[in-house]
Amino acid sequence: MKILTFIALVLFSPLIAGPEEHVTLAAGQEVRLRFSSDQVTEVALQTSAQAGVAVRVERVSDRSFVRGFGMSKSSREKVLVEGDAILVLTNESNSPVEVQYQTAQGYVAPAKDSNGVSLTFHNGSVISIPLIIPGVMNPNLNPLSDSGVTLGYGQKVFFKEKRKQYLLFEIDETFKDGDQLEIQDLIKARKKELGI
Repeated sequence: MKILTFIALVLFSPLIAGPEEHVTLAAGQEVRLRFSSDQVTEVALQTSAQAGVAVRVERVSDRSFVRGFGMSKSSREKVLVEGDAILVLTNESNSPVEVQYQTAQGYVAPAKDSNGVSLTFHNGSVISIPLIIPGVMNPNLNPLSDSGVTLGYGQKVFFKEKRKQYLLFEIDETFKDGDQLEIQDLIKARKKELGI
């Protein structure tokens, strides 16, 4: 299955925001949200849940994975949902959670060029891994999960350790389209390198 990717660059275009809505998810419940079928919808998500909420975008036709990430406690994220896709929210906790969301129509995706790479971040550990990708998103990689992302050359990716932020890597020509990065292994090696 080919993993399609999150578009890292955003062109500023007029967006028409819809009303703020919310959905309550029971423990372990999944909800599938469909938006406009003729354009890309930007969805702003917010949760105050103590446990994680998994966010996935899937193709309607075959339910193939497009992009995804985990939302940690009290986080805010934005995700793009193409016209031929749906947004899937999953409560991974043992108690109900509420997710607020607001949609914006009119997003225009930039043309794809060769100034970046499509990657899969894999968290093979049994703990969540929060990352910081300035100007793109701050994903919380759920345990034993994948997150698809497209990043431009020169983009820096950081990890946190004891409330401090450290550079994990910077995207350069050594990264190839389709690479799967074992994030837990990269962090372990980087901590050793930094002596932390």
